[in-house]
Amino acid sequence: MVGCGTSQPSQHPAAPPSYPASAPTAEASSIEQWLETHRDRPPLLHNFLQQMPKGGDLHTHLTGAVYAESYLRWAEEQNLCVQMTTRRIIACPDPRPSDVRTAAAVRSNSEAYDTMIDALSIRNLEHQETTGRQQFFATFGRFRAVYLDRPRRMGDALAELVRRAAAQHVHHVEIIIFDGKVTVDSIANTVSYTDDWAELRTQLLNAGLRGAIRDGRTLLDRAEARADSLLGCRDPDPPPACSVSRRYRMHAVRVLPPTTVFARLLYGIERAKRDPRVEAIDMVAPEDHRIALRDYDRHMRMLRFLRDAAGPDATGDSVHVGLHAGELTMGLVPPRHLRDHVRTAITVGEADRIGHGVDIGYETRTHDLLQQMRKREIAVEVLLTSNEVILGVDGAEHPLPDYLAADVPVVLATDDEGVARTTLTHEYVRAARTYGLSYQTLKTISRNSLHYAFLNGESLWASRRYQTYAEPCQTADPAGDTIPSTCRSYLEAHPKAKQEWALERAFHRFEARWRAQREE
Repeated sequence: MVGCGTSQPSQHPAAPPSYPASAPTAEASSIEQWLETHRDRPPLLHNFLQQMPKGGDLHTHLTGAVYAESYLRWAEEQNLCVQMTTRRIIACPDPRPSDVRTAAAVRSNSEAYDTMIDALSIRNLEHQETTGRQQFFATFGRFRAVYLDRPRRMGDALAELVRRAAAQHVHHVEIIIFDGKVTVDSIANTVSYTDDWAELRTQLLNAGLRGAIRDGRTLLDRAEARADSLLGCRDPDPPPACSVSRRYRMHAVRVLPPTTVFARLLYGIERAKRDPRVEAIDMVAPEDHRIALRDYDRHMRMLRFLRDAAGPDATGDSVHVGLHAGELTMGLVPPRHLRDHVRTAITVGEADRIGHGVDIGYETRTHDLLQQMRKREIAVEVLLTSNEVILGVDGAEHPLPDYLAADVPVVLATDDEGVARTTLTHEYVRAARTYGLSYQTLKTISRNSLHYAFLNGESLWASRRYQTYAEPCQTADPAGDTIPSTCRSYLEAHPKAKQEWALERAFHRFEARWRAQREE
């Protein structure tokens, strides 16, 4: 990647202890040796990790996953314009100022096109007169006009995201979206804030939020139908992208007024309760924003109240919570704000997973918090490129080795792969090179990304040590041609276990193929 997030130098810190996991096969041992020999050959390492099965990308924002080239192509299709001074895609004004060009004209002019690719991403960041954080967050406003054409563009974005995932042998994606923005925000504006949250919830539902929930489901239906059509999922021989499972995480923006934040959280939780595709709620936007800091504790209490008020869904499960928390570092905010964001997200917001968790070393009683996360199996979504770009945290400054050493479950994810010009494969490459991770640890991280996914049902595994299958599948062999009937029934009843079984079969094929290639 040009500008930021390039492969790390070979002088990586000492590798943390590998996760306790199942004993490596002969094929895996051969791969381990190859990895140690070729760890500092980025092209070879990238090719290897591109082919390695990766369970899931559990933290990917739909709008940020789209590459700038696609946004400019879509802008031309929608007959939009580009204001070159602000580098924003806009509706074409009439009359047209001298600094405004059609998107078609921009795409046909190499200099203007390159300027806009840089403006809509962090490409060539070192040549920009801005910080990585400022550039990253500025991109979303610059391409927003394209995304107003929903659900068409939602479908296009979904298709792009899962095509890229399939090309990297990713089995599952959990996509962060909000499909009720305009309606929900308008409803929130008709209601006055009150600390009587039961009353506020009732007022919002009666003011039209129930209808917005139905409309959001319809919008997602149409977006998914368009994505499936673009991918050819109804064809006699559908492509691999159609096999990538999709789930969604609704987000609320933590820098908005309290009533709007409450309304968005309520909408997301109620959407998740009624739609099996939507499995979790989240909070996004810069955690260091003055409103986000002021209202952080209140947001966590809102979240807990609304999840309790919603009760379980049709399957008896509560709505999952995956929270951006600890996306902070020293100097970005006063030290007091570094002391408890991850802890509060877990103890008050009742987060099932933590996104980022970069400031863990500054939290009060860090060791105790890490042990709590280990015991409760609260996984951390590690976003290496994003953390470098936005926070300037990478290498030895990043807490990934600390999470691994504390035996806290870790997954690797992309965050905003289009804006950040990265892929999940690249995140694995960075982790392997920077921290000297073994193949067994990378394999465990891949397994983690399904074991801790917000998929319905029980796991294939008896425990996160990945040594023994659950009782119905204990005699199953991923190398075999048949599955015992008890295991087949178990997999059909539990979507999570079914995805994990597919991953195990993929690992068996990958490792056998790799050993055969080495012996040729």
